[in-house]
Amino acid sequence: SRDASYAPGLLARMPDPQAEGTFRSARLQWDEREERPGAGVLALYRECLRIRREHRVFQSAPPTEWQVRRLGEHMVGLRWRDFGHDWLLLLALAAGEHPAPADLFTRPHNDRNWRVVIDSRDAQFGGTARTRTPLVMHGPAAVLWREE
Repeated sequence: SRDASYAPGLLARMPDPQAEGTFRSARLQWDEREERPGAGVLALYRECLRIRREHRVFQSAPPTEWQVRRLGEHMVGLRWRDFGHDWLLLLALAAGEHPAPADLFTRPHNDRNWRVVIDSRDAQFGGTARTRTPLVMHGPAAVLWREE
């Protein structure tokens, strides 16, 4: 059932997708793109679209090239294989510090390291902090790493 995928009570708090008020509240306010936080969100979306355009792995990769894992109560990870340089996206869904488990899913191959490509909390995206410690998230946030 649909309810089995969500925490108890979550569906009851979701707005009705067919309601006129839900539609109105979801409409873009284009005048907000020049001010904070709208300008930062727009910059983040543009950077994500640039990365998608430049890296084929983000353009409909087959299921054999990526995997998704729950990494604790408030973190989700996605990992893509890309010609010897994997990508790792971590999503911290709640406030606070969230270290990712050090396992095969989050560990880079051989003697490589992770390099931050995008941190949603970076100043250019309207945030105030940047991830400095590998695989430790300060949520809510999304951070994309690439092996090097």
